[in-house]
Amino acid sequence: MKQLLSFLRSESVDPLDAIPFYASLTILGLYGLAFVRGLTLLVPVLFLLLCLLQIRKRLIDPQLLLAIGLMCAAAILASGRVVVWWDDLNFWANDAKYLWFMRGFAGKYGNVSPEFGDYPPVTALWKWIFLSLSPREYREGLQFSAYHVLNMIYLLPLLKSTRRFPSLIARLLAVPAVFLIPGIVCALQFTGSAADITMGTVYGALLIAMAEHPAAAPLGKTLTGEEVFRLLRIALYTGVLLLTKNTGFEWAFFALLFWLLVCGKRETLRSVLPTVLVPGAFWGSWLLFCLTHRRVAKLTGEGIRMASGGFVLPERAGEKFAVFLRSFFLYPLHEEKTWVIDLSAGALFLIIIITTVIITAPGRSVPDRDPHAPALRRVPLILFLLLSGIAAYGAIMITHLSIFRVEEQYFDPFDMTRSISRYAAPYTISAIVLLLHLIAEGAPDAGRRSGAAGRPVAGNAFRRSLFSVAVPFLLFPFLTACYPGEVRAFLTWRETRARDLAVREETVGEDGRAFLSWAGEHEDLWGRGRVLFLRDPGTNHWVRDTYISYAACPLAVVYAEAEPDGIDRLRDEMHAAIVYDGALTSTDGAGTASETAE
Repeated sequence: MKQLLSFLRSESVDPLDAIPFYASLTILGLYGLAFVRGLTLLVPVLFLLLCLLQIRKRLIDPQLLLAIGLMCAAAILASGRVVVWWDDLNFWANDAKYLWFMRGFAGKYGNVSPEFGDYPPVTALWKWIFLSLSPREYREGLQFSAYHVLNMIYLLPLLKSTRRFPSLIARLLAVPAVFLIPGIVCALQFTGSAADITMGTVYGALLIAMAEHPAAAPLGKTLTGEEVFRLLRIALYTGVLLLTKNTGFEWAFFALLFWLLVCGKRETLRSVLPTVLVPGAFWGSWLLFCLTHRRVAKLTGEGIRMASGGFVLPERAGEKFAVFLRSFFLYPLHEEKTWVIDLSAGALFLIIIITTVIITAPGRSVPDRDPHAPALRRVPLILFLLLSGIAAYGAIMITHLSIFRVEEQYFDPFDMTRSISRYAAPYTISAIVLLLHLIAEGAPDAGRRSGAAGRPVAGNAFRRSLFSVAVPFLLFPFLTACYPGEVRAFLTWRETRARDLAVREETVGEDGRAFLSWAGEHEDLWGRGRVLFLRDPGTNHWVRDTYISYAACPLAVVYAEAEPDGIDRLRDEMHAAIVYDGALTSTDGAGTASETAE
């Protein structure tokens, strides 16, 4: 520990490495406090102080200052947005709102999103920090500020790779280029706060950390502060990845394969075990918490049922498979027309594989290469990106034929493309991040750095370095980014804000407003368990229910159609503490309601 603290205080650690490291510590620290409803601003304040200490080392670094400036600008510009995306209303925004009110996880049967109970809490915990900047009023727009800043933080390790660019202009241009990467592959971040994109940035940072990790120290040798930092960084990033979304364990498994099979180092148990056991403990604690508190997502239960022998291909499986292939190869990833180049998912996958083959070609030389740059194994790297990509896209296709088999919207190629771009984001973002890192640092098997460490690059060497490294690095993000989405997310959302709020209000409906009025008078029910909202039989209310639940949060609400003489049974089945008989609400919304205490 003493060596680690000494290393963090030294000039050796780059702030672009330290900031995501401290962010991971902050998230996992808040995760532990949330179990006892002990979320406190002391943790993020400590994070901010540690970051400022690192930034102080390079106050005159224009690249670092520009990166921080863009993060602050993104946070400010997105702070007034409203929640409109369906999945945000169902869980991603709802869970963060609950944390703001209750400062911790819900008790048994108190989860405000019961159909998504086992979804992990990383993004919600980070959003809580920003929501807490408004302690007296819930300002949902701060969730988007938090979301964009979090994704940008985990792109900083890639930005560090560009410090070797021979031109200051190229280094400054690299800042927006790096931050544009998530929008290349998925435009959902401009509408909502999909955790899949965050998984992609965290997974990319994890792959870079593994590629940079030096050879393992032999047993018996005391680890240096830098070695402890690098190992702990891998463990922390893996822990955050596992707690970002349920599918995080798949990408953590791929990351372990990358470290052991691709990175070209003989890792000892001394290196591998802590980086597996520490994040595994965090993940295991979440699974145990969900099990003991009956937090099992609907999709999790459906997946378990199908895996145990309940899977049957839907009747229109062939048609949906054809839609998947057409969407994969022919439809652009972005909903809006990109200003320069629109890529399909298939085209992006081919670019990733072809680029890997090219930059790892034997004998390829990158001018001024760092002798400590990652020496990844060429064939395993190509196979890793190829097979993990096939696995990712194959899993998405199988999911649409199984868990999503009844969702008719995925017969529309545009909706299918949107789904592909979202669920493949961990693969596509991380692959782009890793390949750009290798381009910037020096591709595998490339020649050694020609000059002495720190020697300026000049003349022909300068031009070769600029055009073979910096230009390709910058061109790809700038040519393929979703600029209309960026403009909408940070600027033009104001034009639709009033309409979005009006749509939410209208969707809640008169009976929903009557319930919300009743709920506003019963804050004593927060955290005490579920309220069962009985609905009129035969009405199509499930969409309204989602909007009502978000508005009623932190009150946990479940819904069922009223049945004569069946209230007690419904209450027991739903594990509800209170029953609100919405079926008795008058048609004019006057709010005539009844309640039954358990």
